[in-house]
Order: sequence, then structure tokens, then C-alpha cells
Amino acid sequence: MKKKNEGTSIFIKPRQKTIAGLFMQGCKQKPIYAALTLFSIIAVILFTVFNIKIAENLVKILTAQNLVDMISKKDEASQTIIGDLIQNGVITGGEDTKFDVDALLRNEALVNSILKKLGNEDVLYRDGSIYSSIFGIELTFSKWIYTLMGNIGLIVISMYLSYFFTGLIAQTKETDLRKDTITKILSQDLNFFNANKTQSLVTIIVKDIGFIGDQLKIAPIIIVYILGSFVGATVTLGIIDWKITLCTLSLILGVVLVALLVVFVISKPTKKINLEEKNLNNTMAERIQAIRLVKSAGTWLEEQEKFKSQSKKLDRDKKISIAMTTLIAALLVGGIGSFTMASIVFGNFIYTGETAKLLTIFSTFTAGIFVVITPLFQLKEILEGVNRAKNSFNTIDKITSSMPKIDVNKEAEIESVDGDIILKDVYFSYPDAPDKTIINKLNLTLRKNKKYAFVGPSGSGKSTIAKLLLRFYDPTDGKILINGKQDLAELNLKSWLKHVGYVDQEPQIFSGTIIENVAYGLESWTQEELVEACKKAKLHSLIMALPKGYETVLYERGAQLSGGQKQRLVIARAFLKDPAVLILDEATSALDNIVEKEIQQELDKLMVGRTTISIAHRLSTIKDFDEIFVLDPNLGIAQRGTFNELINEPGIFKTLYDSSKN
Repeated sequence: MKKKNEGTSIFIKPRQKTIAGLFMQGCKQKPIYAALTLFSIIAVILFTVFNIKIAENLVKILTAQNLVDMISKKDEASQTIIGDLIQNGVITGGEDTKFDVDALLRNEALVNSILKKLGNEDVLYRDGSIYSSIFGIELTFSKWIYTLMGNIGLIVISMYLSYFFTGLIAQTKETDLRKDTITKILSQDLNFFNANKTQSLVTIIVKDIGFIGDQLKIAPIIIVYILGSFVGATVTLGIIDWKITLCTLSLILGVVLVALLVVFVISKPTKKINLEEKNLNNTMAERIQAIRLVKSAGTWLEEQEKFKSQSKKLDRDKKISIAMTTLIAALLVGGIGSFTMASIVFGNFIYTGETAKLLTIFSTFTAGIFVVITPLFQLKEILEGVNRAKNSFNTIDKITSSMPKIDVNKEAEIESVDGDIILKDVYFSYPDAPDKTIINKLNLTLRKNKKYAFVGPSGSGKSTIAKLLLRFYDPTDGKILINGKQDLAELNLKSWLKHVGYVDQEPQIFSGTIIENVAYGLESWTQEELVEACKKAKLHSLIMALPKGYETVLYERGAQLSGGQKQRLVIARAFLKDPAVLILDEATSALDNIVEKEIQQELDKLMVGRTTISIAHRLSTIKDFDEIFVLDPNLGIAQRGTFNELINEPGIFKTLYDSSKN
């Protein structure tokens, strides 16, 4: 058997996506939002780091003010302090000299000298108050407090703007990703949907893409903030005291490296657990969808036990994962959190006896380390989220990188079907079973406005012919010619399907109004035409009996309609479309005899003046067809002729007919 050359894919396999890569794409799409995001997060970092300088100046002022306050009390304690200052050579005077405290405090130069010699540098005593300066501006303690309050307000505003603009960029990319994914899924060949569970595809569109969107909104800001505040705080603390900074920083980096190592070790098990959970969810969704089968087969206990067993295994794996992930939390919260006290430990060894220096270092470094480690507390969630997002990207790429074999967007269009449909040397094997030939060198001509039926035992290929005419698949070899000359594989598929009506044995109905369902896929129609189509399908009276008439919303799969009513709706859809070619794929096989006769009467009306191809299960429905093709799984067309001709000659058709009467 010949093999048809595979068509060129309309999609190029995408490069592996990451949160960072997707966010950068969003920044290129929205450069103004990107610039505002960058400006806002830099502002957050600068204002946050500035808190360290505020803390440093507050401590310096408090330390100096404390000394001045003790001297100004004019009691025995203040004289003792002054005596100690004289004894240590900080100020001059005899040991028995009783200092005039007021005179001392009025001598601002002397007070400033005392403060400097006692380690209270970078402060200024003037007019009874202590000042420290930044950027040439001198501020008292109360003004530094106001500065701190204002700075906190600016941090909140800047962080809000950062999240806001990042959210706009992230939402753009989430929408694009969902749109691209849905576009690629809907453009896949029918075999793709046979190979992939519906629940898996829905999970990708809703859950995986939603999670990626959430990470896009948070991860970039947090990561930049962690890096920026880490660098800014480290530089600031290094300027204050590089020795203490280096010691403390070494400990923090050590803990972070251990945490990263743990994340790396658990990444593969985490991926496995996510896959197990997804498979379990898919299995249960499938069982719930087929609940009638479970109930009718009496297998609910077996399904319960199966679910319990799989859940138990997943629970065990998740507990092991929790043990590893909580180690990260312990390292970040417990280990790094305790480093706020590390500065006093290191300072005690480096600055023994320098009380003022130690007070400044302890207070300032406590604030500085807090600035460094606070974002790190979110590092666990961010790293886990980014790792999970990577798995989601892999899942999406695995699905969307599947290459459709059928190019539906050819330029050549068909304006009308006014000729014959010819199947020329058609071979076909399903993609998932290429070695099993379903159709073997089929040649036949379907004349315009004639009625043709295909019958035969299961596996003979009769429904496959309908799928080929609808171009769910392309022939493995051979051609299907429209109007006797135009290769269906070279036509724009949408332009061909405009002329084709399809009535399936399983009516396809969406949740939506009756109008939306009847008019689905049609570009132009009027309300009068729609009502007339429903009347022809004997559906109008039923619709008008409903409280909202044609605006009645149908449940999923038209659950409130009977099988016959669903089929009438699909027939009404075909009447409204008024197609040149009508394909009936065992359209009444799922109905009881009484309903079948009613539906068949409407189908008979629908067939008038159209080229009709019927895949027949019940031979009683094709008695007046122009020609019937009897298919054999091994021979192809084994018989052909009218109904009366075929029942009077030995063969498959007569066997099928005789068995249907018993």
C-alpha cells in the first residue's frame, strides 16, 4: 500500500518557555508598563535600604541624647559621669572640681567634643538637641521618625505600583498563552483528541496556565526585590562596617546555598508527584463522567478501593515531599531569622569594650539583616512555584508541540458544490494503527443530489468514509475530488464545510440557548429562518412550551432533552444551514423504533435536493436511496445497487437484512 506524504505542520515546535522568558516577552509587548514596573521596584528597593540609614541615625541620636540627658540631671550621678570623663581625659579639670552642668551644656563645642570622643560620631549637639544629617540635611530624632513614617508609606505605594504594573504585564501573557494553547489544541487533528484525555486538556487550559499566570504576577517582583534589597542592604551595611557585614553575609549565603541544594534535589520527585496527582484527578474525572457505566456495572466499590489505593500512595509521596520542603522553610525562617542576632556576636569579638559602637552596630545591623532576610522568607514559595511552573510549561509544550498533519488553511476555496464527489484510489489507515488498512483502493463517484448509503459489518470502514469526507483525516493515499476536479486536501477546509451538513448518532449540544445551539457555526441567518428550520424538524412546539422559548438555556450536552429531541435540534441546525452535501452517520441508531420513524421522516425531508451520504445501521432507513455500497473489511466494496436489488442477491447485504428481521 502506498503512503501519502505527510503535510507540513502549520506550527513550529516552540522553544522551552520559562517564567523569566515569558515575562521578558511581556515587557517587550508592554514597554511602558515594563518601565513603570522597573521604576517602581527600584523605588521600593531604595526606600527599603534607606530604612537602614534611618535606623542608624536614630540609634546614634538616641545614644548621644542618653549621655546628654544623664549629664543634664545635675545630680550625683551626673557628677560621677563628669568625673569619669575627667579621669579618662575626655574633658579637663581637677578630680575635686564640681562642674557647672549648665555651663557645660551651653558649651556646644565641648559637648560635641565629648560625644565624638565617646564614639558618638556623625551627630551634632546644638540648642539643646541632637541632630544627625543626611544629604546635607540636619534632622532631630522626631524628624527622623516622621521621615521613617513617610518612607514606609512610599514603600507601600511603590510596592503596590510594582505589583499593579507587573500584574498587567502578566495578565497579557497569561491571556496570550491561553489563547495560543487553545488555538493550537483546536487546530489539532481528530486523532490528537483520541490520544489525549479531555480532562487533561481542560486541566492545562485552566489549572496549568492559571498557575503560570499567578507566578508571572509575583515571581519577577519578588526575585528582583530579593536581589535588589540584598545588594543594596549589603552595600549599605558594608559602608557602616565591612567586617561585621562580611561575617554575617557568609552565614546567610551558606544557608541559602543549602536551601537551593534541597530544592534541586526535590525537583524531580516533585515533578513525579505532580504527574501522579494529575493522573489520579484525570482518572476520577473520567469515572465521574461515566458514572452510569460504573453504576450499571456495579463496580463502585472497586472504583472506591482503586481510588483509595492510589490516594494512599500519593499521600505517602506527598508526606515525603513535605519533609523535604519544610527543611527549606526551617533553614530560611529558623537559620536566617536567627542571623539578626549574629551582628552582636561578631561585634562582641571585634569591638570589645566599645559600647557605643556595639549599640550602633547591633541596632543598625538588626534592621539591615531584616531588610536582607525578609524577602528570603518568600524564596521557598517562589522557588517551588517556579519549579512547578516549569513542569506546567513542559506539559503545555508536550501537548501543543504535537504537529497536525492536516493543513486546513489552504488558499483555494470552493464557492459551490455543483458537481460530483469522486473517491479515487483511496487508501486509509488510522495514524495510531498505520499497518491496519481500513479502506483499500476505494473508487466511486457520488452524483449531485443523489442519495447514497454505506452499510457493512463493524470495522468495514463505513464511518471512516464520513470522516474522510468531513476531512477529520486525509486519505493515506489517493484523492477525494470535489466537483469532479478539486482535491479536497488542497481546499480551504472551512470553505468546504460551509456546504456540508453533518448529523451524528451522538448529537453535539453545548450549554447555551436553543438559538445558539441551532445557529452554531452559521454566519448569516434570520430569526424567521431559524424558527422555520425548527418547525421542519418538528421542534418548534416543544420550544414554545418552554418558559423562555428559544431563549431557554440548555444544560451541558442538552441534559434536559430526550434523545429524540436532541436529534431534532441537530436536524434543525442542518435545515437552517441548508447544505449542498448532507452526511448522516448512523443518525437514528441510538433511538427507539417509534422515535426513529419520526426522526426519519424529518431526515427524508432534509435529504431532498441534496447530495446525501448516509452511514446506515438500520437498513429500513435507506430503502429509497439511489445506490447502496456494501463494504467488506477485506474486500472494500463487496456489493452495490439499490435496496431491492441487494435484498434479492446472495451476499453481505441480504445477510444483514435477514438478520434485522429476526
